[in-house]
Amino acid sequence: MILISNRNQPSIQLGTWNFHEIRLNDLDLFSDYMGKSGHPVNLWSSNFPYLWSLSQSPTGKVLWKIVNEMLVIFVRTKKNALHLQCLPFGPGDREKLVDVVHECMNYCREWNRGKARTRLKTINEEQLEYLKHSSKFQNLFVRKRVLGIERHYSITQLLHLRGKEFEYVRRKINKFYRNYPTAVIRPYGNEDYDDLIKLNDIWRQTSGTKYSTIYDTGYYPILVKDQQDLKQKVLIVEIEGNIVGMLVGSVLPNGQSWCALRKCMNNLDGISEALIIHFVKMIHDIDPSIELLNDGSDLGTKGLSFFKEKFRPVKNLKRYRLFLKK
Repeated sequence: MILISNRNQPSIQLGTWNFHEIRLNDLDLFSDYMGKSGHPVNLWSSNFPYLWSLSQSPTGKVLWKIVNEMLVIFVRTKKNALHLQCLPFGPGDREKLVDVVHECMNYCREWNRGKARTRLKTINEEQLEYLKHSSKFQNLFVRKRVLGIERHYSITQLLHLRGKEFEYVRRKINKFYRNYPTAVIRPYGNEDYDDLIKLNDIWRQTSGTKYSTIYDTGYYPILVKDQQDLKQKVLIVEIEGNIVGMLVGSVLPNGQSWCALRKCMNNLDGISEALIIHFVKMIHDIDPSIELLNDGSDLGTKGLSFFKEKFRPVKNLKRYRLFLKK
């Protein structure tokens, strides 16, 4: 049985439609609809913790609405334009999914006249392949390739790190523990919050300078601060009392897992590899049936792409944006 909104939550009327602004206590609702979905729901940026943190930023607000028994996620921008953030969640075949997307994008287009071109912000390659088999899709939508490839790792492969293909990762991890024998990877505690904010500031001034745009500046403190309510796991790397690395991630309602973000001092060779493999082992201990870890997109950054490929992704999914045909 799907949970129904809205726990006395006030609605927001935009035109003739009522919407709800995302709240922390919507997590179970989102999880239930995601779990009931018959289409791929493996897009990194459609996960509830990201949507929640996005809505706390000054760039826009995340809204949701139930349309034909599907939960549809909208973004309302600072300029008061409406867009779809991702594919809706909920039960139904691809024809129903396409109809709901089209209906909601049409409403956004009417609302957006003179403001912006209506879009569904992101879908991945696997979702696009699912939609393309609809008899209506090609006549209703135009797709555009966007930067980045979503990378999904095999939990089983990373648990064992066997063979030449994982030699690089094994070597990095061994080097890290050899150079830093006092290093400890442990769960986050509330007393670590200020140190994690300092770590992020240091990261931005060092490793962060390699990237022209740093997209996680806004959601980093939100994911850490609200990690318990968001059911996230935070791992800390500590060397001689100093926090030098962190990772946030969790089990997902689609039966897989994700790495929401990670930050590490860039002068500690092998720290990121050690942290990811420790996290994989923790995910496996929580639920041995989980097969994949979604490590998100590299957004076309060569260094980050090189790093993620060393974990031998079993899925490298291109990302797209959808527009309505005129």
